Amino acid sequence: MFKKIIFLFALLISLISPTQKAFAQMQEPHIKALGAEPVEALSDEMPEAVQNDRGLAVAVPAPAFELATDNGELKTFQDIRGGKGLVMVFSRSVEWCPFCQLQTLELDRAVQDIRGEGYELVVVTYDKPVAIKRFMERYDLRFPVLSDMGSKAIRSFDVLDESADPQSDRFGYALPIVFILDREGTVKSKLYDEDYRTRPEAAKIVSRLRSLD
Repeated sequence: MFKKIIFLFALLISLISPTQKAFAQMQEPHIKALGAEPVEALSDEMPEAVQNDRGLAVAVPAPAFELATDNGELKTFQDIRGGKGLVMVFSRSVEWCPFCQLQTLELDRAVQDIRGEGYELVVVTYDKPVAIKRFMERYDLRFPVLSDMGSKAIRSFDVLDESADPQSDRFGYALPIVFILDREGTVKSKLYDEDYRTRPEAAKIVSRLRSLD
């Protein structure tokens, strides 16, 4: 059975495009480390989201927020923005969502490219700081994952996943989305996919930053 699984996974990699193949190969060691099942490779032609379908609309000022670091220190937009602004990635959970974990690890590889464009990068989840700290230390992340316990920022950015069971312990997580905020905190662009398992590639985010100059 194990040999059959390996064969099918290899066959999948051989059939997908180079971009998809790179993503699939990137996943393999992290899937084993996370104890998760392999996820689908991102498509080369990721469908563009309608700009105003999810979350705050483009050209709208972002609401004020306070988010906790893994050490419990509160941070505002002014504390974490870069010279040109902020790439703010709302994610479901780095504690239990393998798609979010893999996206965060991919972003870590691109953080210098993002900073090179004048922006800082943060991931925002509703996870407790202690859970975030475990994840950040395990993978030695070079950018912060911030905690929105109580989902106040998630709600104010209008990205609460209301399809989740309100009675579930997991209720309160965000719909995955990337907001690009300028230095004043106005939404300049956003990227997302309707399928929560598919996330904008880091290279696509960097390309969007360059297009905003």
